[in-house]
Amino acid sequence: MEVKKFSEYQKLNEEFIGGLIKGALGKVFNLFAAPFKDLANDIKKMFKEDDLGTVKDIIMSNFNQAIDTMQKEIPKITEESAVTDIMPKMIDQLVSLSNNIEKDVTQGLGKDKTSAFTNAAKAVIMGNKAAGWPGLVGALDPNNEAAKKVNGGLKINYKFNRAAYDKTITDAGAKGGANVLKAKKDAAMKFLDNLQKDVSGYIEKELTDDELKDIYNKAGGKTTGGDEMSFDKLKEIYDKKTPVIYLLKDKSKEDYDPKKKPEEQTDVVGVKVINILNDQNKPDSVTFLDRDGKPTIKKSYADIIGPAEAGDNSKKAAEVLGKIKQDDEKMGKVVKFAEFLQDDKNKDKVSEIEKMMTGGE
Repeated sequence: MEVKKFSEYQKLNEEFIGGLIKGALGKVFNLFAAPFKDLANDIKKMFKEDDLGTVKDIIMSNFNQAIDTMQKEIPKITEESAVTDIMPKMIDQLVSLSNNIEKDVTQGLGKDKTSAFTNAAKAVIMGNKAAGWPGLVGALDPNNEAAKKVNGGLKINYKFNRAAYDKTITDAGAKGGANVLKAKKDAAMKFLDNLQKDVSGYIEKELTDDELKDIYNKAGGKTTGGDEMSFDKLKEIYDKKTPVIYLLKDKSKEDYDPKKKPEEQTDVVGVKVINILNDQNKPDSVTFLDRDGKPTIKKSYADIIGPAEAGDNSKKAAEVLGKIKQDDEKMGKVVKFAEFLQDDKNKDKVSEIEKMMTGGE
């Protein structure tokens, strides 16, 4: 694996480093953290929304490179206590990475996918109770308090955990003879080698792609059912005042039939012009007016199917509505009449109203 030079990482993110570790292990753990400084670019280049396994690939690629980089410095350690501290300090750095990963995700993917990817990445690092996965941190240290808060205290006996590392180093020191420090450093190097060879496969087995996909989807990332709406796409639709098709409560994109018109499946979707649009992808980021003209219908980007097909009349309607959009009273009346039109029970009444509006034509 290619290892980057320390000079490439001189400008480190102090929030991740935690103020920079001092003492004998300072340089070692600055080096361990350094590969993660490229995380935003890795996310941008490697992430594929139709293959959530890439989330694990990104985290583990950086984790393995971090160990490689750190191992370059271990032979230079001059204190036995520094060797013993390698595993706990490495775990602390992973917790810090999880705490600060959102910035890298935003930089790599943009705001509209930040929440979903961040949740998935944090699940890989810190665990997820529903998936029964204690996280990379929880596997390495089942007693880690930060991981237990996330994974609900899940405990597994991973063979390359902190306790196993401590025993390996202690046993190596006892058998080290005249050069205890060298024996401990050699044992640390071998332990980390074995950890690297095993950990990616272990995570792949314990946190499946389907489980990760579920975590991602619940955070608003929806990976199935058509193109995902982004803020930029919705902003263009919003500016043009084009009506959009949106999912009703408790409905999913799997319930929607793209071959049918929205009016043929009114129990699944609604069609309205966006009233308010927020640039953060959350459950209430897209707002529509209800039948009383009040902004009470809240949706996430993932709840939006896309723009409704607009014929000549639809385009004219959008133009007219745009002119009265800021008048709540008039918009409220429009909403009521639109819903009145949708009810088949009102067909005869609609005909009478049409005659009144067209002068009996």
